[in-house]
Amino acid sequence: MFLGPLKALLGVTRADLTLVFALASAAFSGGMNLAPAPVLLLGCAGASALGAAADGLAQLAFGYGVLFGAGGGAAYILGQQTVNWR
Repeated sequence: MFLGPLKALLGVTRADLTLVFALASAAFSGGMNLAPAPVLLLGCAGASALGAAADGLAQLAFGYGVLFGAGGGAAYILGQQTVNWR
């Protein structure tokens, strides 16, 4: 659903997008291990706007793959620990 328009918009291949999603998965795991770090969470959330405004593969890989992935991992583990803490 999103791959076709994203490939056309950025002029990248499906393999390039696979790299971005792999980076996001790895950064998600890293963010989970670095939490609770509020600075990481806020910084990644704010800087991941680079992924939304990407003009090319490098910005998409860094903005979405690294920053959004790490922020998402940190947010996930913080939410999970909040549920476990009672």
